[in-house]
Amino acid sequence: MRVHPGLMTLGLLASCGAVESQATDAASTDGPVVVDGAPDDGAPIDGAAPDASIDAPAPSGPMPVLYWSLDNTANNTGALAGYTLTTPAGLTYGAGKFGQAAAFAAGQYAYVDGMRASLDTYAKVTIGFWMREPGNVPGQAFLDCSNRATSPYGGVQLGLSSTSVSLCVASTTNAFLGGGCNGFTAPSANVWHHWILRYDGTGTAAGQGGPTQIYIDNVLVHTRANDTANNPVFNTTGTPDRLYLGVPNSGLDDVRIYNQVFTLADQCTYVVRGTWNGTSCVLP
Repeated sequence: MRVHPGLMTLGLLASCGAVESQATDAASTDGPVVVDGAPDDGAPIDGAAPDASIDAPAPSGPMPVLYWSLDNTANNTGALAGYTLTTPAGLTYGAGKFGQAAAFAAGQYAYVDGMRASLDTYAKVTIGFWMREPGNVPGQAFLDCSNRATSPYGGVQLGLSSTSVSLCVASTTNAFLGGGCNGFTAPSANVWHHWILRYDGTGTAAGQGGPTQIYIDNVLVHTRANDTANNPVFNTTGTPDRLYLGVPNSGLDDVRIYNQVFTLADQCTYVVRGTWNGTSCVLP
């Protein structure tokens, strides 16, 4: 499989427990691969979301700039026109969290181009989606728009390796925020879980970056702080133009990208499509 500048095979640094990148092939077009070390925070998250297809109406609220419902189509129906997902030949759709979902077979994933004109221009980013995976993914990215090979750097990558999740974050001037791609323990397998990648910058210029956070089922499970330079993570100079989504032998549903971040209550209501009870999110 192809390893591109944002999807590098990773080797463990014995001295500090971080990970470093190996060779990449910028001209390749195959699928993403990532291998990561042990988790560094948190216990397994056993989500309460039911494993069933629910055809519920989307709540009113802010419109995502990019939205793939994956109800038997790869079309984007967000605020921006175009941006249809490129999906593998023979992709099937099965029962999802809401209606239908993309069902990726062995070696399959999806991608979309045009991120430098959309995602990479935002100071604040929320990417939310539902995913069901088998628990034995052999080291592969399931969300990737990352360049850690050539300065200026930029972007993020989330990968699965069995029961571990890796998070790689790069700013324009730092290929590995936090020193590597360490992460956390994956949630329970073969169950629909909601994932959110939340990036909270203050602007797109130098010194206007911010932290990157991961929520599972609207619970914060990992934070990757920026460095002292605090430069942007999503940027048009370093972040790739292509976003990869999905992982083989898994389901993907209701993918939303917003150019803003939310309170926990609004995040639950608009992104997760759950119900906020005043203290926590009741999953759909």
